[in-house]
Amino acid sequence: MTHPSPTNLSRADDGRTGPKAIAPWGTNRARRRLRRWIDRRDDTRPTVLFIHHSGGGTVRYAKTVAELLSGAATVIYGVGLKEREFLLCRDPDRSQAGIAFKLPEDKGDLIAAVHDLGVARVNVFHAMGFEARLGELLEAWRLPYDITLTDYHLAAVDPHLLDGTLRYAADGARKTMKRTRPAFVDGAERLVACSGHLAAGMRHFWPDLPIVASAPIDTRKRANTRVRWRPIWPGEALRVLLINALSKVKGKDAWTAVAKIAAAEGLPVTFHILHHGNVPPDSPGVTNHQSGRRDLAKATAKLVRTVKPHLAWFPFQAPETHSFALSDALANRLPVLASATASSQSGCSGGR
Repeated sequence: MTHPSPTNLSRADDGRTGPKAIAPWGTNRARRRLRRWIDRRDDTRPTVLFIHHSGGGTVRYAKTVAELLSGAATVIYGVGLKEREFLLCRDPDRSQAGIAFKLPEDKGDLIAAVHDLGVARVNVFHAMGFEARLGELLEAWRLPYDITLTDYHLAAVDPHLLDGTLRYAADGARKTMKRTRPAFVDGAERLVACSGHLAAGMRHFWPDLPIVASAPIDTRKRANTRVRWRPIWPGEALRVLLINALSKVKGKDAWTAVAKIAAAEGLPVTFHILHHGNVPPDSPGVTNHQSGRRDLAKATAKLVRTVKPHLAWFPFQAPETHSFALSDALANRLPVLASATASSQSGCSGGR
């Protein structure tokens, strides 16, 4: 699914499309690009800066929130990269059309640029790998800001509460996993968790701070409760779809073990794995399908049309704070088998 842009700021400004089109600050191209953005300011509504890292799920979450603000605010994006760079862009799916500021060298110009763009508020979605610089920038901007919690990275040594063996450490291990709270957290006007389960978990780490849970942001994708059940005809194999399940926390060990048993015993079941990035070669009973990081929703819909899976399986090994893959499966009316974790319980409630 291609997300509509929240404002006209997503239009291309120079016709270039490759990664080399990123404009380093200090070049004439970067200054011209910033001037065009400033000239397009819409002072009839506030401008909000969404800050995140380059992870796919976090970017999609930020863009979905931006859709909800469509018509009420202008959204621009900032991507923090390893404490050394801040990429200012108008659409994270077209970050190559952004402006790259080196830090700390370009800090003053970045501060000025954000003010020149009329930013009235900042929302921090993710700060992993950029916390020290982010704290400096938030203090220098002197703008009100909120923090949207999408995982535990600001409170725990592992963002998904996994131990050294990549297994879920469970609630009892929270004290041993607690990390020092970044100072900028206490300056936020609002702390909003992306799910009720995450809000409850974060309160164990930060009992002194008010943390509220967001309402579901993708209810339209999960609204269709009518599951499409495909019959399994005599001699036909059960086709199982797994989305982004090539990591241990997503259940790779679980489904690969099941696939090996099915192949060894000749069971009539096949597995179709949809994943962005590089995928491993096919194995007996397992077919891999590749998707772009930003095209997972489209790829899911296409695979449902072509492969016609009977079931979507989510063998989560740790609580997912929010699962767009689950939303995509529900949007395509697939029956879902999921581990009883946070996002799957809330997403599959009501008989879905």
